[in-house]
Amino acid sequence: MANGAAGFGIMISEDQLKRVAAWSRELTEAEIEVARTGITERSYRTGETVFMRGDTFSYWAGMVSGLVPGIRAE
Repeated sequence: MANGAAGFGIMISEDQLKRVAAWSRELTEAEIEVARTGITERSYRTGETVFMRGDTFSYWAGMVSGLVPGIRAE
């Protein structure tokens, strides 16, 4: 996986979408193309910050692989 321009991610391929999202395997070709336009993937090195406590999103974010350290309640 490669990082996209300015770290914004790259649109995933149809094969990648089907690999990481089981729900996508039932979509039509047209639905897959619509889904792909709204899904990007980014890669991070060990120790890089992915999310900060208090971050808000106007979209869904998920991990395909790897581990994210838990955040302890204060």
